[in-house]
Amino acid sequence: MVDAASRLATQAMTRIEDGALATGGVDQMAEAMGISSRHLRRVVEAEYGVSPIELAQTQKLLTAKRLLTDTSLPLSKVALASGFASVRRFNALFLERYRMNPTEIRKTGLAKVASDSFVCELAFREPYDWQSILCNRCRKSSTVIWA
Repeated sequence: MVDAASRLATQAMTRIEDGALATGGVDQMAEAMGISSRHLRRVVEAEYGVSPIELAQTQKLLTAKRLLTDTSLPLSKVALASGFASVRRFNALFLERYRMNPTEIRKTGLAKVASDSFVCELAFREPYDWQSILCNRCRKSSTVIWA
């Protein structure tokens, strides 16, 4: 029972990452979890130091930041793809949290990729054998970048 609050906060975080607050508010999420919204807010704040809404906003911003730096999608599509209902709110939250507008963030990381290319970043831990999963063509290709 000692770590019940921590497990509850982790469960809340998982639901937030899965978009629980995009379709409903904190009250609906708490009801679905079988607790009061006050208790949910208290547990999440104690575990992560922010409210459930701020966690959801941070998730959206991280997704948007990744899309801005790794793609050439228009800003309006980045805003919608990362879960913002409006471009205005997207811009306002970016300025508030990062003290930069989305265009400035894009300039810091956008790499030019040929239109006929596909860039895929995969995380892994050693001793994963990358060479064994690549096809023969990929093993010989100069376009495969090892980090």
